Amino acid sequence: IAFTGASNAGETVRRSIARVACTLAGLVGAIGLAHLTAGHQVATVVGLFSCIFLAFYLQQLSYAAMIFFFTLMLGQLYTWLNTFTDAVLVVRLQETAAGAAIGVVVSFLVLPTGTRATARAARAGFLRQLADLLEGCAARLRGDSASGADLLALSVGLDAWGRQVVHTFRAVTRGGLIRVDRGTLRHRLGLLGACGTHGRALASLV
Repeated sequence: IAFTGASNAGETVRRSIARVACTLAGLVGAIGLAHLTAGHQVATVVGLFSCIFLAFYLQQLSYAAMIFFFTLMLGQLYTWLNTFTDAVLVVRLQETAAGAAIGVVVSFLVLPTGTRATARAARAGFLRQLADLLEGCAARLRGDSASGADLLALSVGLDAWGRQVVHTFRAVTRGGLIRVDRGTLRHRLGLLGACGTHGRALASLV
């Protein structure tokens, strides 16, 4: 899970730390919730499905919240099966910490994709897509029907690369292991965004 949505080593480290911290917070909440719902099957089932719903609902909004509610869900599941003990949840924390450590090691040794390298690749892909869009616009203005450029598809592709650039630049500021100049990154992101906006506007006119 630590690799989900992570595109570089720095972001994997950040997610692994968040996973362990949120699992620990979830264990504390699970113990308290288990004592409240113990012996009440209906309350336990309601708590179980509520945690499942909240975990999946918040998955796209907050990775930390997802891990927290998944841990609460496990606590309610153990309570429902009458197998809940504090020791079981401690084992869960130990397994999470071990998995996070393995994920960090793998991200650096097996899949050593650096944060900055990922951002540079996304920026290069965006600029290539922008160049293709501008070439298509030029061909359309020249009346060159043989080019067969689909400006709509190129614009959609440019939007997709733009989202990738935003994602990777955020990873540089949040997940990078080396301090970065956020002002410079925001300036570069603004320039790329302006280029994309003007490119799409041109494509809509021709």
